[in-house]
Order: sequence, then structure tokens, then C-alpha cells
Amino acid sequence: GVLGRDPDEVKVEWWGEDPEPIKYPQATKVEVRDRYRLYLEYDDGVRGEVDLSHLVGKGVFALWNDPENFARFRLDAGGDGIIWSEHVDASAMHLYERITGQDLHGLAVSADAAAD
Repeated sequence: GVLGRDPDEVKVEWWGEDPEPIKYPQATKVEVRDRYRLYLEYDDGVRGEVDLSHLVGKGVFALWNDPENFARFRLDAGGDGIIWSEHVDASAMHLYERITGQDLHGLAVSADAAAD
């Protein structure tokens, strides 16, 4: 339990209105461009290309040694990921970050913070 107390004894109170849930951009369209480049469009209007050739042949990405396998993907129903196999997928949010340079996760360390 929390601090040695039974979980049923602990109440969580929230003051004010419930916060709005975070809405992350969802991929709406994905196409292969060239051999290992993906073109993506998102529901907020962002669009761009991402080169994934640096992954080819590494670990589970050996699947892409045949460029035809790279072209065989599906966009998951919610637009959260691009899926090639049970073991190979890519986060649509991560690809969005690569296209825009934004940090949607809030986990990146700024250059100033790294210098401290």
C-alpha cells in the first residue's frame, strides 16, 4: 500500500477541472518513397519524409534487406504506428518528431541542460 496503508484507505483528490487528455498527432497516410524513405501525413496537417535506411540489416530490421519487405507495411487502425511484422514497427509519434524536430515526449535534454 501507500506508505504502509491499505490501498482502499487512500483517496486521491483533484482540485479544479479535470485536465484535457493529451492528443498526439495521428498518422493518416503513409507511402514508401525511394527504397527506405517513408512519406507521412498527420491529422494536424504535418507531412514529410523520414529516411530509415540507417536501420536496414540491423537486428530485426534485417527483414528490410529485401526492399520489397520494406514496402509491405500497414498503418495501425489508430494511426499510432507503422507495422511490418510482429517484431518490426515504428512509432508514428517518433516519426512525427523526426519530421518536425519537436519533442512530443518531453524527454529530450536541451543543450543548455546537458552543459550543467
